[in-house]
Amino acid sequence: MGTGNMERKRLKIIANPVSGRGLARKIIPRLREELAARGFETELFLTDKRGAARASAAAADGYAAFVCVGGDGTISEVINGIDLDRDVPIAVVPAGTGNVLAKELKIPRHIGRLSEIVARGSTVSIDVGVDAVQGRRFCMMASAGFDSAVVHQFSIARKGTMHMWQYLLWGMKVVESYAMQPIRVEVDGKVVEKKAGYVLVSNVRSYGGPLTFLPQADPHDGLFDIFVIRRRRKRDL
Repeated sequence: MGTGNMERKRLKIIANPVSGRGLARKIIPRLREELAARGFETELFLTDKRGAARASAAAADGYAAFVCVGGDGTISEVINGIDLDRDVPIAVVPAGTGNVLAKELKIPRHIGRLSEIVARGSTVSIDVGVDAVQGRRFCMMASAGFDSAVVHQFSIARKGTMHMWQYLLWGMKVVESYAMQPIRVEVDGKVVEKKAGYVLVSNVRSYGGPLTFLPQADPHDGLFDIFVIRRRRKRDL
């Protein structure tokens, strides 16, 4: 992400040690070795709570790039912590459960190949959205409706590592008590739906795992794709 260069050799590694059921912690030593072999000095920060990655990225200064080790949640925090105007690139090391962005950008898992990409300074620019109410950025997706309630409840209860099946479990729990709310959808100044049941604004094709809701989405095209469920009955959802 970004168009920065690697002339300065200091890298900030921000890693979630519990991502991928501990995979992130396991690959960090090899990652640092590979980067050091290519002339980089690395500073490691391990997250210990929600918001830690964002705070670390916001406080960091003087680095050629950030190296984000973890899942999509860790990437989201780093995106919200950095100063986008400074044009410092982010290297993504996929070590989470879903790794939606890494799959979309076809980022390899092989540490040596990843380190070589960093050393070459190979970058691509992707679109970033902003929630105008809270100011939160997103580079993958934002939604309103049932799945937002599921993710919210799951994030409150989550402790430690996670598995994909837990989303299904929490979906079954939340659907019992969830009350469908009408959602007004406005696109480019035009109201396209006054009482939708669910809305997904996405920069990527994959929703997660095997689910593909927006097959034509492209994170490089300057546009967001929108998926709307108009009906508001639970069985339709």
